[in-house]
Amino acid sequence: MSWLRTNIWYFVGLGLALVMLVVMGVTVYFGGMDEGDAKSVVSAGMSGEVHLRGVVSEGSRLVLAVREFDTERFDAVMDIDYQLGENAVWEWNGAESGQTYEVRVVLLRGEEVVTYSNTVSATAPASQISLVLGVTDGVASEQEATVSGVLELSGYIPESSMVSLWQRFEGEEEFVKVVDMTPEQGANWELSGLELGGVYEVRGQLDLGEKIVGQSGVLRVVAPASGEMLRMRSAVVPDRTVDKSATISGQIRLNGPVDEASTVVILQRRTGENDYAAVSRIPAVNGSGWSWSGAVASRSYEMTAVLQMAGENSSVGSMQTVVAPAVNKTFVIDTNLSFEPPLARPKVSCQEREDSGNWKAELELVKIEGAKNYWLSLGSSLGRADVVNDRVAASGDETQKLVVSVPEGEKRYARYAYGYCLNCLPTQNYSSFSPTLVFECPEKFPTPVVQGYRCDQVTNQCVETVEKRAEYAYTSTGLELCQAGCE
Repeated sequence: MSWLRTNIWYFVGLGLALVMLVVMGVTVYFGGMDEGDAKSVVSAGMSGEVHLRGVVSEGSRLVLAVREFDTERFDAVMDIDYQLGENAVWEWNGAESGQTYEVRVVLLRGEEVVTYSNTVSATAPASQISLVLGVTDGVASEQEATVSGVLELSGYIPESSMVSLWQRFEGEEEFVKVVDMTPEQGANWELSGLELGGVYEVRGQLDLGEKIVGQSGVLRVVAPASGEMLRMRSAVVPDRTVDKSATISGQIRLNGPVDEASTVVILQRRTGENDYAAVSRIPAVNGSGWSWSGAVASRSYEMTAVLQMAGENSSVGSMQTVVAPAVNKTFVIDTNLSFEPPLARPKVSCQEREDSGNWKAELELVKIEGAKNYWLSLGSSLGRADVVNDRVAASGDETQKLVVSVPEGEKRYARYAYGYCLNCLPTQNYSSFSPTLVFECPEKFPTPVVQGYRCDQVTNQCVETVEKRAEYAYTSTGLELCQAGCE
């Protein structure tokens, strides 16, 4: 019996629309949902990072844009805070659980779209979504930068072959060879001495003597950058008198949480065959590596990965055709398991001023029934966790309390998530974050506004009240009526 279920379901959900921007082929709508469009849905969160490549001009904005899978229109759903020189963290809690979305980030200068990132498809809830934004908004400078990444080699690689990397400025005609390395070294590559903000085109090449036996596509990149990918397949056919063994390896990416003790099964079949066979089983941990050493060099395989929870097939990754040997093959699996985010913000109590001038603040997290771990994120700006980023075991009390130290008069941003597992180290095993609490110590309370008069039953006198539904209006007539009612 085949391991793989071939049914694939796509979901269609709700949209947002008001104002449209069209630049560089990007269509982004700003706005909210009409009241008539509202319906009962289960909300879910999507989160990740924006990897900024190049130089961003001050005053620019990053906007997260999403659209339902297989639709045309992108909707702008939130601004993303970022610091120059750092990756930007984002989280959107307006998704519908089980809905498949396409996500990208757009760089705006004023209301003009400057550029946009790659587009990633994911089913909510989803975490660790990586968006790469190559920016030429800034001006190239004399400062040096580095571009690095991974070279994915597949097919039969002769022992005497060499890998070379070639680069050129965008717009130039000729590539220049800048790096020579053996295929074993070619898994990782780096180009240094580049101009900060410069736009380059890079390609890889597999050489066997004077003959080119493999070549990657051309990669366009803005310096600095890291984590770039060059893919290359060897055209060499080995001697068929003896089959030479080869290894295929890669990683697993999980979108969403999993149950404890869940596993991922790696499956393979010869191209053209019907049934899959299991070649590896690994723990269901996002980013885990896998390897299969039973392949035959230069042979083509169809491979996929299946997530198993409680011993049953839960969801499956996409099928890939792979020529052995090969590395860095990544299977992306949507877990389709949803944890409701906490509905309540954390609560805070500013307790006392410390000798250092900071304040001791107690954060209180509302208990989630059955949760075994909590994840507290405390940052100096929205979406950041640069102050506290801790995961703690549930105390068993009605509330989970944590004490933090915060500078006097500075705003802090607190939110939390939860998990049902005892050792919730993988981030995908947590819910999406709660709404964010913005606070500072000492706490600033608004001055109460008098709303009207009430009759004090002890003194039989009319007194002012801040209750919004005051019995008597805060007018001279209201006071006279109150006095008459108190007699």
